[in-house]
Amino acid sequence: MATVETDLIVSLQQQFPALASPMQAVSVIDLGIVYILLVTALYIGFTTRSGVRAGILLGISSGLNDALKFLLHQPRPYWTDARVEGLNAQSSFGMPSTQAQLAVSVYLYCAYAIRRYWAWALALFLVIISGFARIYLAAHDLAQVLGGFAAGAVLLALFVTLDPVLTPRITKLEPPKRILLAFGGSIVLILVTLAALSFTTGGWTVPLDWNATAFASTGKPISPFNPAQTFSSAGLLFGLSAGYVLLSERGGYTTERSWRRRGAACILALVAVYILSGCLDGVIALFPRSAILWLMYLRMTVIGLFIGYALPYFLIRAGLGSGSKK
Repeated sequence: MATVETDLIVSLQQQFPALASPMQAVSVIDLGIVYILLVTALYIGFTTRSGVRAGILLGISSGLNDALKFLLHQPRPYWTDARVEGLNAQSSFGMPSTQAQLAVSVYLYCAYAIRRYWAWALALFLVIISGFARIYLAAHDLAQVLGGFAAGAVLLALFVTLDPVLTPRITKLEPPKRILLAFGGSIVLILVTLAALSFTTGGWTVPLDWNATAFASTGKPISPFNPAQTFSSAGLLFGLSAGYVLLSERGGYTTERSWRRRGAACILALVAVYILSGCLDGVIALFPRSAILWLMYLRMTVIGLFIGYALPYFLIRAGLGSGSKK
């Protein structure tokens, strides 16, 4: 099915074929592990306060993106137009673009937290190049990318506005209650997505030609009714929040003023998180598919706890950070 949006994609792909490889390389910045590493860098390299907030926003934005996709259930461009070459196979629905939404909400929040001109410039560049790459690769059309930008901007504005209102109230709670609140929030995120999924699947099915056209383009089937992203996001929200609470009770974590030592701490942290993520992926692969969703929740809970609590603790013991009451 040809539309103005798919005509644009066909034109870009035909007129600028040399961009295929660079745009596929750009899509690496949209991988989930990259966002996790970014949160880690902010948490360890700048302040735990800004890092935990970036992680919470990442979890909320990613989880709600699933819910929006289920409710809107729009196809990706290469699912419906055989002229479009699917250069980045994706199995989920297209509206709103996950990558566009996360780029706006997370990258721009990081720039807001760092409060440096270079951070804003880099964040805006990543938002723009990410959006263009999604269109060129036929992962999304222009409307879906703009929808992701809009959803991310709304969430970011709400988060920044509500943070100073809610945080003082939450910090007054006893640690066990704060951890329980984080767990409850993660479950609510899952329930919202499952409700959206149930609403959509109750009276609608994926057209057969969508899967046929997508498979002809990429050789991979689609599976748009998969809430795995939400379960992972909810696990991160819970694990990182709980880790932050536990760390605060032990005196918190303060980065070294020396950029050399701070850089060493960040490198060690990023490598550790990357290795842990890979190991947990290997463990999950040993279990049956029927348990995959809650295993993904558990996986990200462990990673969140590792970032929020274990990493700073070990870095303090290694002399690459210090504890101080917040």
